[in-house]
Amino acid sequence: MMQNGRSAPSRRSTSRWTGPVRAGDGTPSAPQYSICELVEWKRTQTCVPTPHQVHAPIALLGKYAILSHRWDRNQELSFADINNLSDPVVQAKKGFKKLSGFSKVVESLYGCRYVWMDSACIDEADRNESIPHMFGWYRHAYACVIYLSTSAIVSKDPWSTIGWTLQEFLAASRIKCFTVLQTLNQICESRSPGLENVHAGTRDR
Repeated sequence: MMQNGRSAPSRRSTSRWTGPVRAGDGTPSAPQYSICELVEWKRTQTCVPTPHQVHAPIALLGKYAILSHRWDRNQELSFADINNLSDPVVQAKKGFKKLSGFSKVVESLYGCRYVWMDSACIDEADRNESIPHMFGWYRHAYACVIYLSTSAIVSKDPWSTIGWTLQEFLAASRIKCFTVLQTLNQICESRSPGLENVHAGTRDR
């Protein structure tokens, strides 16, 4: 038998694994190999991963993506809503569509295990205490995803006129924009037109 250009291990008489047996006569239905032979054979059939292939998944472990968006009055998901995402009332909110689109973008582009959305992740009772930490949360996020509510051109969307989003934009190290009207493929292929002019040209990213 040949696999990946290498032959199967030869049979020997020491400590053998016989594999499954046929019903009735008990005759082994698989070649008899020693455990050591099987381990060594398996090892030689597996390509050794490159350092990048090992480091990339480890780097993502525990990483989170963060959402930058302009709030819609009475339409955002709240801290309490997160425990009731199956509720039709919660799903009817614009914030639910934001979270859904945000999650799909993150999963497809970055593979982060966690997402962070300020309206849903900060309890109003802790709001004042949380504000000083906002810059750090955006700074340490693996990626920042910007939600554009009215235009796919960043500088023409109300997002670019809000003071809070300027801080988020400056803090983020990796940025992607999306609108709910775009397909996932369009989002992945987009280059965020107008981003170079956002916030009066403060930053070109």
